[in-house]
Amino acid sequence: MSVSRHTRASFPADATSAAAARRFVRHALEDWQTADATADVALLTCEIVTNALVHAGTDIEVACRVRDGGVRVEVSDGNRRRLIPPSDPRAADGADQESGRGLLIVDQLADSWGVSYAAQTKSVWFNYALPGAAAGGYDSGEVRRGIAGILANASLTGSFLDRALDLVRASTGADTACILRADEDPAWLVVVPVAGQLPEPLITRVAASGPFDLAQAPGLYSERSPDRDHIPAIWGYPCRSLATVPIAANGQVIGLLAVGAWESGRFGQHTTLALRQAADEVAVAVERFWLAERAGTHEGSAAFLARASCLLAGRTDSDDIAVLTAMLVVPRIADWCAVYLAGESGSAQLAHVWHKDERLLGPLRAELERQPVPARSRAGRDEYLGGGQRAVQFPLVYGTRWLGTLLVGRDRVAAEPVVAGLLDDLRHRVAFALDLCRGYRREAATSRILQQALGPAAIGAIAGIESSVIYEPVVADCAVGGDFYDLFQAGQDRWCLVLGDVCGNGPEAAVTTGLARNAVRLLARDGYGATAILDRLNRVVIDEDAPDRFLSMLCGEVVPLRGGGARVTLASAGHPLPWLLRASGEAEQVGEPQLLLGIVPDPGYRAGVTELAAGDALICVTDGVTERTDGIRQLDDDNGLARLMTGWAGLPATVIAERIHAAVQEFADEPPHDDIAVLVLAAERR
Repeated sequence: MSVSRHTRASFPADATSAAAARRFVRHALEDWQTADATADVALLTCEIVTNALVHAGTDIEVACRVRDGGVRVEVSDGNRRRLIPPSDPRAADGADQESGRGLLIVDQLADSWGVSYAAQTKSVWFNYALPGAAAGGYDSGEVRRGIAGILANASLTGSFLDRALDLVRASTGADTACILRADEDPAWLVVVPVAGQLPEPLITRVAASGPFDLAQAPGLYSERSPDRDHIPAIWGYPCRSLATVPIAANGQVIGLLAVGAWESGRFGQHTTLALRQAADEVAVAVERFWLAERAGTHEGSAAFLARASCLLAGRTDSDDIAVLTAMLVVPRIADWCAVYLAGESGSAQLAHVWHKDERLLGPLRAELERQPVPARSRAGRDEYLGGGQRAVQFPLVYGTRWLGTLLVGRDRVAAEPVVAGLLDDLRHRVAFALDLCRGYRREAATSRILQQALGPAAIGAIAGIESSVIYEPVVADCAVGGDFYDLFQAGQDRWCLVLGDVCGNGPEAAVTTGLARNAVRLLARDGYGATAILDRLNRVVIDEDAPDRFLSMLCGEVVPLRGGGARVTLASAGHPLPWLLRASGEAEQVGEPQLLLGIVPDPGYRAGVTELAAGDALICVTDGVTERTDGIRQLDDDNGLARLMTGWAGLPATVIAERIHAAVQEFADEPPHDDIAVLVLAAERR
């Protein structure tokens, strides 16, 4: 008479139910002394429960029964309308999809399986013959061949090794399984996919020694083994049983296939045999993924460094560089990082901190602020912070200059040598950007000093004459360029007007600018008139022996008249002639064109006299205004400026200057390519 045993249990529709159902079936079969079928039946139950959770989405009931030399398991759910996916995933749309492979396992291992429908439920069942029963069954070799068939049908996608490891774990009765792949550094093994109920690996690589020595595999270890202290290194729990076999491809050992269990003595020689067969099946895939990963890592690193270089290029603020560096590192390379920047004095300060978990950012910053500022050290040096935090230093050095330190969370750097190499490359790029930034700051400081030393004082106020100046150098952040101006009192009731343009722009032109301005002030206050000033300044420029350094200049003497207005004596040395805008709206250029300063030793400059009546305006500009271009057109083509000025008669000097500046900016879409200077004198109306 056959003996029948049965049990059932309900499970909620959540991710833990598959593992709970597997434990339920395993314990039942062990209680019924049918341990020979435990691994396969538990695996099949897990696959069907997982299928129900994914496709039905309802609570499930698992019923297990042993009768007539076989095991029958039924998994019932509350969604009778949801169809069961095909048992062969290739029958579904997309040959590479992963869904449905659980039923392929059922189809391979179970003697029979099917689906039953009731009014409100649907049940997926399978029958599994116990070894020695009349119905026949799978011996250990047949189970391995079934697994090999499943692996052969699976496409080599990212979940291939995960599925293979789950099969290995279930078929060997292990609690977890993983692959330890050989690293570029032969002293280490990299931990890759893990399957099972136990914790994920706490680290990503282990030392290739003790139970993980490739030369010692295959091996069986337990809590009584001499190497037991090495076993917890992977999973971080008291692993009491461990079995390993080598994975070989093309005659070379490329890693280990390892399984672990809570219980001592779980594994034996039959485990080693099963692992060897599984290792043979996954070896090609492991090698292929390894090679693809190495190629992808190198390609990804190159792309990352190229992107970093683009982001850092042209940055002129060191704080911006610190922020960008932290954003590049976290979370792609490390969980957190801090950037310290060294000042000109050599002392460093914390510039920026970033953590992938913003909740931990405040405590991390507080801890770093309590720690001593890292001094210059070798790359890769460990730092120990409070609260168990560990970090790795990467000094930011360009040439012989220490510019700061990049401090990075240690976990990934220590586990993956490629990460340390990537950070080492990144630190050189960051240091280069910081050095350029320092150079920019020095140039900007030099420009400010030039501005203070060479820039004119506030222009003088002439009784009865309103004056206005607009100056805009073309070189960004350089307040001193090739154009210059001045308006100062040269004697009693006598004022000197100067507007000039040195060949070129930027700091080089500023040197000549300062020379010309100071010389004009000295000569004018010594009583020299406009032509005498130009003659003497011409000799000074020639004596400088700079063949490519010429300058144009408009020099004038302004004498206010008692009845209002002023008499203006003007001489132009190669400079655009000024416009006299009458109160009536008529605009005409005054003066005569003459040679630039610095061309010939004795040009013999001449001056003309113009009277500025009440309501009149004298408008002086540099060639940055007259030669403002848009394609082949210039702003002053066909007396363009004069036509604009006729509508400005009687306006204050400030308004006229602003309108000229606006006309220059609006003439073309492209920004100006030359310095701009405008000086306007307007005689007040009576």
